[in-house]
Amino acid sequence: MPTNFYCAHSSYAPLERIPPELLHTIAFHLLTTLTTLGPPASILALLLTSRKIYAMLAPALPLLTAHVFHVRFDVDALYRRFGTHQVKIPVVMAEAMRGRYETLARIRRANKELEQSAKLTTDLWTAYMMLLEHDYMNRAQLLQYAALPRFLWNLIHARGRRGLCMVCEFSPLTEAEQIEEMTHEARESIIRVFVPFLAHGFQYPSYYFPATEFIPQASQDTDRSSFLPPIRTVTYAGRTLTFATPPLVPGATLLVAAFIQTQMKEKMRLEGQDDGDSPRAHSLRLWLDAPSLAFDSDGDDGPPSEQQEEDWKRAVACGDPWAVFASTPLAVGRMYTPGTMSGEWTGLLAVPQLQTQIPGNNNGGDNIASTLSIAHDASAETTPQTPARIISESHTKHRPLFATLREYHCLGPATPLRAGASEEVFRAFVPRETNLEIEDRRRDVLEIYDPVKDTTHVYYRFMGEDSEMPYCEEGMERIRSLDNGVGSDGVDSEGDEDKMEGQGEEEEQEEEDMEQMRHIPSGVNDILIIGETGDVHDATWGRFGFFGRVRLQDGLVMVVRYPLDALAANVGGWIFRGYVHAGNVWVGRWQRTETAVADMGFEGGFTLARDW
Repeated sequence: MPTNFYCAHSSYAPLERIPPELLHTIAFHLLTTLTTLGPPASILALLLTSRKIYAMLAPALPLLTAHVFHVRFDVDALYRRFGTHQVKIPVVMAEAMRGRYETLARIRRANKELEQSAKLTTDLWTAYMMLLEHDYMNRAQLLQYAALPRFLWNLIHARGRRGLCMVCEFSPLTEAEQIEEMTHEARESIIRVFVPFLAHGFQYPSYYFPATEFIPQASQDTDRSSFLPPIRTVTYAGRTLTFATPPLVPGATLLVAAFIQTQMKEKMRLEGQDDGDSPRAHSLRLWLDAPSLAFDSDGDDGPPSEQQEEDWKRAVACGDPWAVFASTPLAVGRMYTPGTMSGEWTGLLAVPQLQTQIPGNNNGGDNIASTLSIAHDASAETTPQTPARIISESHTKHRPLFATLREYHCLGPATPLRAGASEEVFRAFVPRETNLEIEDRRRDVLEIYDPVKDTTHVYYRFMGEDSEMPYCEEGMERIRSLDNGVGSDGVDSEGDEDKMEGQGEEEEQEEEDMEQMRHIPSGVNDILIIGETGDVHDATWGRFGFFGRVRLQDGLVMVVRYPLDALAANVGGWIFRGYVHAGNVWVGRWQRTETAVADMGFEGGFTLARDW
């Protein structure tokens, strides 16, 4: 360095003589290389070195913080959901990082003040959004640095049932490997805490919108608050968003099912229930080899945040049902990926004892403190006494559940089959006058006649993403016609292209960003489901057929299971309703189809994973 530089700056310390660009590089390495967990405390020491150092670094702090955000948190989902034009602003990213570290610090302290703080709801939402955005780093920040599970257990201790309601949506925290490493006693204690939501699920939200309407009309109910999910308006990634609180019951159901599945598999293998050549042994071997119901962030199904895309869309778009149902499904975002239900599904059916659903018979969840201690100590050798007001595992039986399902799509601009009336809620809103038979299993095209409207509706079987063609030749011809004309959302694709060519660079970027938040038109304007139990399982569990429908506005999958032999007839008809989470786990509630529409009826939970 020239001598005159030292002379001109002889009053400065050696560090203060460094050119600003080099100092910025040093600061960046301090922020990113020492540790990636927790706040970048090392930069604070550098800023406090002197006023000169602070003055040199201060103008670059927003840009430095934005770079650090990329290193310490996952950003791909943010870009995909909000668009780079909106998120990739240094001020926005700096504010996002500051808010996240404030949340992580409060959770890490896990003190009584936070449990009673007005910041609690905001912090839980921030943690939940970070889980939905996780690809590589977010889980480590939440689990290793902030110790989120410890805080959630403390919250349950402090708030009882209300605390349980707050933590039900954090089921993705628990992965299959973690469950397998826990002791039997630790699993049992967690099951006892959350299983009341299965037996008493009718007392808590299970859906974003009522399952009694396929397309609710504003004129049908002037009191929106009677079924709107709780909402929360927050500023997130530079936008003000209204989030719909995810229903409580699916999260608890998935959490319990993942633990029960591990327990059952260990017991069956230990007892050799899958040994032999009997139909039951063969069926159980398939069940034992089925995918785990727990979330798998290291799976082969793409980045974890992409698996959570539908959960994110539902939380953002389902705050106001009238806004959702007044628009086409394609305009509000992707709530359901066409083809998701096609495949073999294996999981658990939760059947509570009838007396546990008698009102007033049980106050499950009020006194839970003594059931939690073992969850903190995986090495404990004894199980604490279950309080009398907690539903024990014995009150909810879990049984293997199987289904082989196929999707049939109505491709726009064709008119889909009308939705059944409200009294046909237990037929998944498939009109009673139509008949979807199991014999249709090998048909590539369904022509459904509606005698009420005197119309015929054509649906094409979805062959699968891995197939050479997703539909038969007739269906592909329909898709090609959509590509050259008007899609099911009424937008002329050629006109859009001409319009885009005339826009400036900035407008093109904004349009590209907005497209990231919309579902690219697929041409699917209705989805029917047909299926069966599967030949290998019929002799053991009964032969059942399935038919159903998908409510595209929020992705609710409704499937009726009906008996086809004497063994199945003893069980009767049931309807299964729920959402697909993480791309391949269907979770929800079942109810007997003999129930009157106005009655509560006998019901329970179910969880199914798709076997790829």
